Amino acid sequence: MLKVDNKADLFHYRTLLFILCFLLLALIGRYYYLQVIEYERHFSKSQINRVKAVTTYAPRGLILDRSGEILVDNYPTYILTVKPYKLEDKEVIFKKLAPILDTNLDELNRRYKKYYRGKFLPAIIGKNLSFEQISKIEERRLDFPGFEYERFDERIYPSPFNEAHFLGYLREVDRDTIPSLDKSLLYRAGELIGWQGVEKQYEKQLRFSKGIDYVEVDTYGREIFELEENKIPAFPGENLVLSIDSNLQKFVKGLLAEKKGSIIISDVNSGGILSMVSSPSYDLEVYRGTTSEEDWDILLSDVDKPLLNRSISGLYPAGSMLKLITTINLLEDNTVALSDSTLCVGAIEYGGNEFRCWNENGHGYVDLNEAIIQSCNIYFYEKVQLLSLESWVETARNFGFNSLNRD
Repeated sequence: MLKVDNKADLFHYRTLLFILCFLLLALIGRYYYLQVIEYERHFSKSQINRVKAVTTYAPRGLILDRSGEILVDNYPTYILTVKPYKLEDKEVIFKKLAPILDTNLDELNRRYKKYYRGKFLPAIIGKNLSFEQISKIEERRLDFPGFEYERFDERIYPSPFNEAHFLGYLREVDRDTIPSLDKSLLYRAGELIGWQGVEKQYEKQLRFSKGIDYVEVDTYGREIFELEENKIPAFPGENLVLSIDSNLQKFVKGLLAEKKGSIIISDVNSGGILSMVSSPSYDLEVYRGTTSEEDWDILLSDVDKPLLNRSISGLYPAGSMLKLITTINLLEDNTVALSDSTLCVGAIEYGGNEFRCWNENGHGYVDLNEAIIQSCNIYFYEKVQLLSLESWVETARNFGFNSLNRD
């Protein structure tokens, strides 16, 4: 058998050596470009993957009465969020999650749609998580990519103020309401906002300011440890002290027990409201967590209308307060003397219609002082006839009737 020596001339060796050197220099150059020239850009990208920014919350401001008794407090709960871009198979993941949250697939999809704000922004999936639920989710972390739980404070109402209409309540922010809200307060879907009563009126004072914590995570998104640098602390909202007197509020509430109506008591010197009770009422705890349709149906179908704040939303005849307007008008025009008397027999007829006094038996002869003390309808029915309508209306306007004070 013939054998041929495998020989390569000097040219081929040099060519091969040149290619190897060129490739080695290109590789070193590329390393230099990535590690030195492009260091800042790639370092920031790696930080994004390695470090997770976590929004932190502080408690909402407390609401107290004039003596410092807490009317509205905070209670810590946990919510579950998910980043949509990590949901590769949403339906399969939701089917695994539904039994843990004691809900169904349709409800999870409804919440996801309601709180969805964008592919990379967390959407709230569950609220008021128990320690057991958090543990189950943590044990199956790899089955739930993109899911995180975080602390969130909700309102609690110490008795007997858990049904006080004037306190108002909080409502969840959703995608539809965010565009109409104050941009400076940085609302996000699922957060709570004052929606009625003093919670709404003093939203800016009561609302907290958000903070940011930075946490190092592994490739699965699990937290390793918390970084201390560049943290932005969250600050609680301001406490709000009302003019309400707790003891008086309890007393007035007892007066209206099992009755329909409203009682408002104010300080004649300052105008501050000392007590405001609307009856019947309802438990404000219904607004905590997720309100069921059944709970809402019960409230909405109640014939006594507990949701109606009779103190500010009820429509009532002006009644006896207009007697004082009439009194002032009579005295200013010198139309009557304090000693002028009128006979009240319990009813009077004008234009073929009978008008009655609250005292069916009548008050007998009453002068102006007695008419005010007894709130005698008949006296004022008669005396108001002595005034011109224009004069009476002008007096009423001087006391703020038919005007709206927006201060």
